[in-house]
Amino acid sequence: MRTTSGLAAILLTLTILAGACADSTDAGSAAAAVPDESAAEAPTADEPAQQFECTNCFADAASLHADLESIVADSVAPGAVVAVRTADGRDFVGSFGVADLSAGTPMAIDAVFGIGSVHKLFKWTVALRLIDGGTLGLDDLVNAHVERPELPGVTIRDLLQHSAGLPDIPEVDGYMSDAMADQTRVFTYDEMIDYLGDQRVADFAVGSDMRYSSFGPLIMNQVVEAATGRSMQHQLDSLVVEPLGLGATTPMGTQPDPPELTAGYADPTTPNPFFPDAAATQSISTGNGGALHSNAVDLLTFTHAVFTDRAFLSEATFAQVLAEPRSGGGMASGLGVLQFDDWVDIGVWGHAGYGIRSHSTTVLHQLSSGTTVLVLTNINADVDGYATNLAITRRVLERLD
Repeated sequence: MRTTSGLAAILLTLTILAGACADSTDAGSAAAAVPDESAAEAPTADEPAQQFECTNCFADAASLHADLESIVADSVAPGAVVAVRTADGRDFVGSFGVADLSAGTPMAIDAVFGIGSVHKLFKWTVALRLIDGGTLGLDDLVNAHVERPELPGVTIRDLLQHSAGLPDIPEVDGYMSDAMADQTRVFTYDEMIDYLGDQRVADFAVGSDMRYSSFGPLIMNQVVEAATGRSMQHQLDSLVVEPLGLGATTPMGTQPDPPELTAGYADPTTPNPFFPDAAATQSISTGNGGALHSNAVDLLTFTHAVFTDRAFLSEATFAQVLAEPRSGGGMASGLGVLQFDDWVDIGVWGHAGYGIRSHSTTVLHQLSSGTTVLVLTNINADVDGYATNLAITRRVLERLD
């Protein structure tokens, strides 16, 4: 059954983009080369442009592509990109459907999406790498690094695990009405903390319970800056983007939209109604505050590294990620990674992202098999995106079982 409470919490985070605070330092972005992929199937003039690529193909990659194509065709999602990597190094990246309904543009493998709340996993990974290097500690008090908000007894671990007792941004008094009244307004960090004030989740045991909140990564931005003297975006580039060669992962709002950006749809026929033009989109998200653009290859590389590359995250640090998950609101949280209730039966952890672009993103890793599956669709999650992403993930794991 679909986990509506957990999904609702993630869906509401499109407003974190409107609440993004301006970067107070540098926000440069790196552009390393996307890993080479050799085409396993190339379209001809008489064939659709949908295709798949792999460097170490599954024996039945063409059959897998056809199978997933039928799922997308039976959904209301205009298009999708799916990427898979297994523990033994087999991989697959396939595109399906269309990127733009009005133009009839086929979805491309290198299509770029707004990844919504998956940007939080990137930020949490920055924090984990700083913990690896000794710059931060899991049990550091947040207020040892930042004065606002006042969070007595709350640690870095609590922020990573959504166990600080913070409400989600759309839940705080006054924010939503102000954000919707002026959809091009950029809120500063101090303004966002003013909205938060002393509002906390009632009857919440800090460090024991779990309540999803977009205030956590917003506060983590300031913690990272205070601890390192450099912006979250700088550290993201230095500690994640550059080491992993993520050439298509860029901040939303501080530079023009990438030409590979796919259209998003509020429903099967209606283009994204929120911030449809690039200028408005750039005004609501900054390098320090929020969202990222990325593509399937980058997200596959990143997610697989988080879960499997102990040179990227040390054994000691990664051992803490799922050591003591906290549960609440239809999901569980490790350190930065989530498991919705309807992911439990397939044993996957990762993150989901839905946001202002009307794109739906899931980046999931199955612990038992070591397989990473990510799905990008260009439809709102509450219409079809989440259901389609999960159906595709399940089908991939069934076929690889």
